[in-house]
Amino acid sequence: MSHTSFNRMQRIADQIQRELAVLLTTKAHDPRFHTVSITAVDVSPDMANATVLISQLDEQHIQATLAALNKAAGFLRYELAHTLNLRITPKLHFIYDESISKADRIDRLINQAIQEEEAKGENKGEQTPK
Repeated sequence: MSHTSFNRMQRIADQIQRELAVLLTTKAHDPRFHTVSITAVDVSPDMANATVLISQLDEQHIQATLAALNKAAGFLRYELAHTLNLRITPKLHFIYDESISKADRIDRLINQAIQEEEAKGENKGEQTPK
């Protein structure tokens, strides 16, 4: 893929991401969609498919939300076709972006390790001989 076509694909992916964010809050009537964040969109080189990575505040219901989004994908694609000036509007495939929750878990583990090390350091400081 040439540099020019890569830039075009990225612009289209960014445009789809912005438009979907608006559609999920304005046109989609499922309240679960209001807590969804679109973290990235990856468009296939032939423009036939777009993988939409999402995160959600309420991770307990992510599977139900994904099922609802994938069920609404046809409607969302139809709406996108009216706002985007593309010859082909890609089929939408929603998947959960685990990177945010993984990063959050790693952050919590690091903070826990730091607190434990600080607690060990304080305990050692109290036990120093005179």
